[in-house]
Amino acid sequence: VADTSVATGPVRFAREDGAWLINIATDSISLETTGYDTWANFRAHFGELVAAIPEGLRPARATRVGVRYVDQIQAQGVITPSDWRQYIEPSLLGPQDSLIFDEHLIQGLQQLSFRIEDDGVNVRHGYVKNDAAADYPSTYVIDTDLFTETEQPFDVPAILDRIDRYHGWAWNLFRRSITPAT
Repeated sequence: VADTSVATGPVRFAREDGAWLINIATDSISLETTGYDTWANFRAHFGELVAAIPEGLRPARATRVGVRYVDQIQAQGVITPSDWRQYIEPSLLGPQDSLIFDEHLIQGLQQLSFRIEDDGVNVRHGYVKNDAAADYPSTYVIDTDLFTETEQPFDVPAILDRIDRYHGWAWNLFRRSITPAT
C-alpha cells in the first residue's frame, strides 16, 4: 500500500515588503520580522495572530513557546575580532591570546545554554567576517533564543505573559553583552 499523504512544510504568509512573515504548520505557528521597531508593536502583531485562530481550531496544548532575537551588530571600521572589544563585553570575547583573535579567523561562534526552572535560554554569539562586497567588513551576532518546551494549556493571555517575560530577559542579556559604545 502506497502512502498517499503529502509532506509539506509550513504555509508562509508575507507582507508585500517582506518585513513580516507568518509561518503556519500542523504543529507550530511563528511570526518573524526584519522590520523590528518596538516590543509593543511585535507583541501586538503576535497577539493578533494567536487570537485570530478560531476557537474550534485552537490546539488544546502548547508544546513550545518562545522568543528569539538575532541581533547583527555592524560598525564602520570594525574589521578584526579585536576591533569588537570597544563594542562587545570583553568577557564574551575572551582573553587577548584566545584563538578568537587570530588574524585568519573568518567566523567564531560560541553557545551559552541556561536552564531556569522550565525555561531554556540559548545565546549564540560571535564574530563573522563579511565578504568584500558587504557594506561592513564584519558582523557580531548575538542570537538569543528563550523558550519553554513544557507542555501547557494553549491559553493566549498566559502565552503573552510568558513572551513578555522572555522579552525582558532577552533585553537584559543583550545589554549585558555590549559596551556603552554600542
